[in-house]
Amino acid sequence: MEAFFILVCTYAASIFERRVLQRTEKTEWIIFGLCSFFVQPFLSQAIFWFSQLFFTFLFCLFEQDRHTYYISWHWSIVCVCIAIGFIGTFQSLPWQGALLYSVPALFLHRRKPEWIGTADVYFLGFFGCILGMHRMMVAVLISVLFGLLWSVIKQKKMIAYVSCLCVGVWIAYVKGYYLWDILFSLLSTF
Repeated sequence: MEAFFILVCTYAASIFERRVLQRTEKTEWIIFGLCSFFVQPFLSQAIFWFSQLFFTFLFCLFEQDRHTYYISWHWSIVCVCIAIGFIGTFQSLPWQGALLYSVPALFLHRRKPEWIGTADVYFLGFFGCILGMHRMMVAVLISVLFGLLWSVIKQKKMIAYVSCLCVGVWIAYVKGYYLWDILFSLLSTF
């Protein structure tokens, strides 16, 4: 049943690619489907369905930002639904993570709006609220490394940071506490 649901989510991602982004390439959503099958053993069966929907959201957001460098206000409706799903699944949201990551980003956006966009601030807060402080730190570190790698490979000065953040959030959602323990043990040796 889980394999069927992964295929349904992969099909939904392909519809998003065709209808919203007007793209006909199949490689992105095929890779998404394969990654979903790869990550399935790491997820708890109790939250598998919700996690797969969250991964589909992350993939579509990644593709939207990567191709257009623009995130519309419609994504906030989906974010509210996801937040309600997280509250129903985990009984609470760690709002401290939202404050820790969105408030400094908001000050940076007010000071230098060409460095960080409004969507970057919004999604740093949203993902901080979803993941909490520890896993969000892992997500931000991964997203910064991924963004640096992306800018070197693509030879661009401007990167789609929400896309990089989606990669970091995806990894931190699956193995965030494990990576946090490794990071904390490395930092505690100094």
